[in-house]
Amino acid sequence: MKIVFFGTSSFGLPSLEALKSSPHEITSVVTTLDKPQGRSLKLKASPVKDWAQKNNIPYLEISKKNIVDLSRLLRELHADLFVVISFGLILPKALLDTPKLMALNVHASLLPKYRGAAPMHWAMMNGDSETGVAVMRMTETLDTGDILLQMKSELGPAEDILSLENRLGALGAKALLESIEQLENKKAVFTPQERSRSSYARKITKEDGHIQWGRPSAEIFNWFRALKAWPKSYSFYAGKRLIILSMDILTEENNKKFAAGTIVSAVPERGILIASEDRLIKVGRLQLEGKKPLEAVEFLKGFSIKAGQILE
Repeated sequence: MKIVFFGTSSFGLPSLEALKSSPHEITSVVTTLDKPQGRSLKLKASPVKDWAQKNNIPYLEISKKNIVDLSRLLRELHADLFVVISFGLILPKALLDTPKLMALNVHASLLPKYRGAAPMHWAMMNGDSETGVAVMRMTETLDTGDILLQMKSELGPAEDILSLENRLGALGAKALLESIEQLENKKAVFTPQERSRSSYARKITKEDGHIQWGRPSAEIFNWFRALKAWPKSYSFYAGKRLIILSMDILTEENNKKFAAGTIVSAVPERGILIASEDRLIKVGRLQLEGKKPLEAVEFLKGFSIKAGQILE
């Protein structure tokens, strides 16, 4: 099949590799415009654009403003199928109607659960023990299309967003190739989503990383591992942002002895211990904003943190 691939994030790279190694032809890649990143706001290409350049695949960069004009250009490619994975823009009907067959989307959840921009994050933040990927036929409305195939996967209690994205990216590639095979063999069966079971996974914001110490320790840890790539988990001490890079839940209970967010210990012998609603949390590695990351023992040598103070 002739395929046009729409994608932006690294989640779609395993599928691109799988398509490249298959009998199918990637006629073009469509991705979003370079975005400013870091303190210098230097423009950075998307992982999908980088992949296309390295593999000498033709690519187009578009924005929300000019996506409507894209159908005219892509119609000339005579694509059989559009594949859309973690693209970031909603495709209008004119674009969805362009390929000979349809537009397929690989979504990182077991739809209709976690429709939206951040399904992996919210599955982890909510403490789910199971997740997976879904391949659906795209419609004009977000993540509501009929499902062709789903593949389930366990979600471990200590897994973080980085390992989950790698695993589900690979699983999504497998599901995509199987779905295309079903389409080729005319064995594809589409199942409508159950609207009553749907939920929405909104986009993650920087403010989501602000630790709410009044929550149960398990919930704090779930958010911590889900936000490990961005925006990372943080608190404020003496007006300065402290980024928490590693943490462990201790068996030692709080029993309301300490207010949530209280620094229970800040000495090298015990490390940095912080009170949550139910248990103490040990911070193993942290970073003062603008400084380099340090282990807690080294951090305490250069930055004064006093037990009894409360993190904001």
